Amino acid sequence: MPNIAEQIKKSLTQDALALINNLGKTARDLGYNIYIVGGPVRDMLLGRPIVDIDIVVEGDAIALARGMAKALGYQSKTHPRFGTANLYMSNVSADLVTARSETYEKPGALPTVTPSSLKSDLARRDFTMNAIAASVAPNDFGELIDYAGGLNDLKAGLIRVLHPNSFMDDATRIFRAVRYEQRLSFTIEPVTEGLIKQNLSMIDTISGNRLKNELNLIFKEDSCIKALERVDELGILKRLHPSLRGNGWLSAKLCKDCDQVILFALLTYNLNEEDCRDTLKRLNISGKNGQTIKEVQKIKKELNALSVHNLPFSRVYRMLENFSNEAVEVVILAEEPSAARQHLELYIEELQLIRPILDGNDLKRMGITTGRKIGQILKQLTNAKLDHKVRTRGEEERLVKSLIRGDKP
Repeated sequence: MPNIAEQIKKSLTQDALALINNLGKTARDLGYNIYIVGGPVRDMLLGRPIVDIDIVVEGDAIALARGMAKALGYQSKTHPRFGTANLYMSNVSADLVTARSETYEKPGALPTVTPSSLKSDLARRDFTMNAIAASVAPNDFGELIDYAGGLNDLKAGLIRVLHPNSFMDDATRIFRAVRYEQRLSFTIEPVTEGLIKQNLSMIDTISGNRLKNELNLIFKEDSCIKALERVDELGILKRLHPSLRGNGWLSAKLCKDCDQVILFALLTYNLNEEDCRDTLKRLNISGKNGQTIKEVQKIKKELNALSVHNLPFSRVYRMLENFSNEAVEVVILAEEPSAARQHLELYIEELQLIRPILDGNDLKRMGITTGRKIGQILKQLTNAKLDHKVRTRGEEERLVKSLIRGDKP
């Protein structure tokens, strides 16, 4: 097997390299074998930036972390239930896990884990390219371990599952395969793509929260547009709801800086109200985000009325005042140029900011005593301001006096 000691040294900061070296020495003293695994090794071999340092310990990861904290001043956070620990100091950290094997009680369930060997630990992973390890022990630092042929798949640019039941064990790997394919400009190899299509029904075993998280991870990718097109092409979105699409329309509307709720609202934009409600339920989208997406559906119902040319500005304002800005902005993003979209943009940029000069206290001084009457007159005053019927304080006062007399505005 090749040795990537030089790639490790070039890929890591001095602080990260010191952490790795200290881990290797401490593990040796405890009689443990220790490896950097998965994504970091893959990215080192591809010459990509290293974001996380993932370490597998053939031994006790928690004991190793505590030993490092005690002897060298690192801080540690341990999770005894899972046999994992986080080790950190200033601007560097590493995640440590005891080598383990996994069994799945049923499809879609979280795995049951037991301590095991590096070989078993690598065998539980998703794809061959993520099942490569490199020793960080002092005596064989950088030596690669590749039981599954991941190195060859990396060179060939292929995404390949480790075994035929992989997507049955964990169907979130279907989404992950697409993310990696688009992020790395790789190709899902034919057998793996066939397994994805055969196991699309396994997506039904994933909880709404986990599905929502997988879509969020796609949204965060620089290549999210291509990834959404790919999940649509593979039939993945249709499994979430038959009417969902990740086609050219959605690709044209998405923007890299869109926040989560806008992305989900655009994804569901072309659904009817009932299908949208079903999708929100399936993905467990509730609270403010769910409310915003429901508002989008309601604004869509107003588009015909908003399409009327020369619509009074006060009418535009009253049609939209009870909706959040995010919901209005989603519809602006989704709709093609039209009179309706112009009115939506006008509302966001100008109309919602317009307020009369007079306020409730001014109306009280003018002799209006009940809160209900004050509210009614302020609404009429705002409408007049929006429609440019009043501009100055004097004009507002004259209008209020006429309303007090009972004149029609």
